[in-house]
Amino acid sequence: MQRRLMKGRFWRIAIMLALLLVLINVLTFNHAWQLTHFAAASAPKTARPEQLSLREKLSVLFTGLQNPKPRNTTLPANRFEKVTFSSQNGTIRGWLIRTDSSRGIVVMCHGYTSTKSQLLDESAAFNRLGFSTLLIDLSGHGESDGNATTIGYREAGDVTAAYRFIEKLHQPILLYGVSMGAAAILRSVAVHQIKPAAILIECPFGSMLQAVENRFHLMRIPSFPLARLMVFWGSIQNSYPAFRHNPIEYAATVKMPALLMYGLNDQRVTRPEIDQIYRNLAGPKQLICFEGVEHESYYRKQPEKWRQSIQTFLAQQKIMVNEQNTAEPINF
Repeated sequence: MQRRLMKGRFWRIAIMLALLLVLINVLTFNHAWQLTHFAAASAPKTARPEQLSLREKLSVLFTGLQNPKPRNTTLPANRFEKVTFSSQNGTIRGWLIRTDSSRGIVVMCHGYTSTKSQLLDESAAFNRLGFSTLLIDLSGHGESDGNATTIGYREAGDVTAAYRFIEKLHQPILLYGVSMGAAAILRSVAVHQIKPAAILIECPFGSMLQAVENRFHLMRIPSFPLARLMVFWGSIQNSYPAFRHNPIEYAATVKMPALLMYGLNDQRVTRPEIDQIYRNLAGPKQLICFEGVEHESYYRKQPEKWRQSIQTFLAQQKIMVNEQNTAEPINF
């Protein structure tokens, strides 16, 4: 009799554990999907994790984040030309702005759930330093094709396509990227072996797994095993090896000059991740940290330090800059 009761208890516990495992996988599958697939542009956007109440965090835990497809909100103040070109992910759309007597051209890559319009302030700053700019919407974002993202993995193909597109101008090419855009640049150099004159990157995450774990930490939820399950399901859903998406490793292939910038109050990318990326960079390099700055636009928070850091670094690498204020379109 006692053996039968113990056997029944064992099966009840086994069934409960099996149901719990199914529930965890359903939740992480949904989270992975919503992290990498955008909702309709009209859908409401979930607030940042640190801004959610406990009740809202519990709700998001079960329903997942909702991100509408990012849209461009403003146009350049200077005259510009709309450009399109093809990447492995479809049609990429961008804005091309030229400065008089251009010293080179900066390809500008935004972050996750952002668009090229979010980089207009930085673009204007580069223009004043004497550089033309090409601002692009990475695939799935803004005006470019698609409604999904691999958070820098396949977007490296967009960076490479932009680089190849702009080569026809026969000017020095610099790559500037923020967060996901920075990760895409590092992967583009590592895998597609492009050779820009320099890269200027802000707050790249160390690995896809670390980026997901950091999101759980922001919500004060244990990341194990949920983060690993999310990365696993994201790999399946998007048919790419997300566990191998590691900017820390990509950095070891970067032999051109690299300026790495980081906000010391960033909770989405940790200082150890930045330090590992910086150590791995194989060419001339510099790390600039911004006190009191989170995972946000460094230029808008500390414009003079941002501008001076870039100007000094490029001058040290003999990539000359020239302060100016005019901008004209490039005609192909």
